[in-house]
Amino acid sequence: MSAATTIKNSLARKPRSVVPEAALKCFTSENSYDATNVLISCRFSPESNASHLLALSDEEGFVSIVDVGAKDLRNTKTWQAHENACMDVCWVPKKCNELLTLSGDESATLWDVETGAQLNDFRAHRSTVRCASFAPDDPHCFATGARDGAVIVWDTRTRNRRHSDSDGISTPLPVDSIANAHVVDDSIYKPSLVRQGRKSKKSTHRMSVGSTGPLPSVTGLLHYDNHTIVSASSSSKSGIRFWDLRKSYNHKAGHPVPIRTLRFPERKKLSGVTSLCFNRYKSSLFAAATDSIVYEYAVCTSNDKPVCQYEGAVIESFYVQIDVCHSADFLICGSAKESAVIWDLQEGRGGEPVSSRLPYPKFSLQGHNNEVTGVSWSQNMEWIATCDDVSWRLWSMSPTASLRTPATQEEANRRAVATEYNLPSFAATAKKIESMALTPKSQQLSSPSTVSVKSSQEEERGVGGGVGTKRKLPFQSPFKSPSSAIFSEKENRSPLKKMSKRLFSPPPVTVSAANSNNPFYYSCPTENLPNFVIEQAQRSPMTEVKSPMPNRKKLSDWLLKEPIGQKQLSPRKLTLRPKSTQRRSSARTILDFFGAK
Repeated sequence: MSAATTIKNSLARKPRSVVPEAALKCFTSENSYDATNVLISCRFSPESNASHLLALSDEEGFVSIVDVGAKDLRNTKTWQAHENACMDVCWVPKKCNELLTLSGDESATLWDVETGAQLNDFRAHRSTVRCASFAPDDPHCFATGARDGAVIVWDTRTRNRRHSDSDGISTPLPVDSIANAHVVDDSIYKPSLVRQGRKSKKSTHRMSVGSTGPLPSVTGLLHYDNHTIVSASSSSKSGIRFWDLRKSYNHKAGHPVPIRTLRFPERKKLSGVTSLCFNRYKSSLFAAATDSIVYEYAVCTSNDKPVCQYEGAVIESFYVQIDVCHSADFLICGSAKESAVIWDLQEGRGGEPVSSRLPYPKFSLQGHNNEVTGVSWSQNMEWIATCDDVSWRLWSMSPTASLRTPATQEEANRRAVATEYNLPSFAATAKKIESMALTPKSQQLSSPSTVSVKSSQEEERGVGGGVGTKRKLPFQSPFKSPSSAIFSEKENRSPLKKMSKRLFSPPPVTVSAANSNNPFYYSCPTENLPNFVIEQAQRSPMTEVKSPMPNRKKLSDWLLKEPIGQKQLSPRKLTLRPKSTQRRSSARTILDFFGAK
């Protein structure tokens, strides 16, 4: 039994188990198949009994069905589905022989894969039909999104049909429609103001008809459940919107209002969504944007912002697709670097420890000469299909083929193997520094309450290592920190509190019997300063000191009777001198000055 078969059997028994890295290293592409026309997309059938069927669409409107389980992959079934470009294909769930094609001729057509016969034609859009999605439990209901900014809901069982007199073709009428589904702001798409003429001042301006700007085109569409769809557009300002199909959005005035909107981070450069996909549990939504970032949203929570961003793919056009593995947590995306990249989303989620490379990819599928646009993963994780403008490749899980040496040089040129993604220089340096850390990341992030220290008695006895014993602390530096005297490991208090206490409050000084005779040793800063009020009051024989502070009357009398010749003690206290009660006359002053001759 091969390693690939063992991995598939383990996935069938335990779908939530962690898949080893060896599963991705086994993917090998033996040949590159040239296409007659420019390829646009490739899709595997979602049914388990038809997972070996691959649909390819090109720019001339042709659709090809390839059985990847056959020996010769050049034997394909091809027919012209449209006279314009076939933008994308969508397999009908629970009907492995039906396929829906989307075209630039403003139509979506339902086909029988076995006979190549047209089953139905759906026409209601006014521009290129860009994306479509079927209800998970109802193969008759689906929705389409186009470049006219509208989302239209269809039902193949409806009897309401529209008859066209020009070509004599009758098409079914849509069940519901959401016009202008991703209008960002009324001020951006508001018609311009045009002067009406020389009339009254109240009617000098009016709204001109037909002068609206271009609306954001719907580029991604998914069914969350049978009654809720998710849509994305070419403008990241509108976000990713959720719509309830049980509501009617036609009779309401103004633009339709979604039930929920997921926001993108604000960036200077405007971007748009190229493709959407859910993980296998529908708990996470992935959106590939033209800013070369794949955003992940946790749709099961109330958080409307991305929880993770994946880098490494260069997305420059709206034709780049993304897809997830239905058996494990792997995400694949096309890139302009002539390769497709794969992220391992299960890194650090249990099982054996693996070297995390997120947010960068782990593997790359090289072997193309142009931008890789279409990518698809089979239902049982056995095949991967990638395509560029002129060729497509099939990657199969075969460990024996990856180890086999090519026989000729021509075979070596055609062959391609999944290789490890080369990290940028700054990211590789960060990973090396992280691997050189003395303490593991899990121990560094652990809370201090979970770590217990052995007592001194246990350390002396040599207790440890048995079941129920306390775990030792991680490696610590042998040098003592200078702040160890200030901060205590046992007290979970703020360090600023103790720092401010030490910096701004004087340390308490206790007077001992040995230092009590020292004149420079005191218990408080003002202990050795003189108190002239109390000392003078105690020296005065006429004053009876009943309290440390004399009353105001005696204090004022004492200040007035102070000797004049006493030395000034303080520059801020003025000494009051007694004034003479005898008043000199002006005549006496003059006689003293001029004296008698």
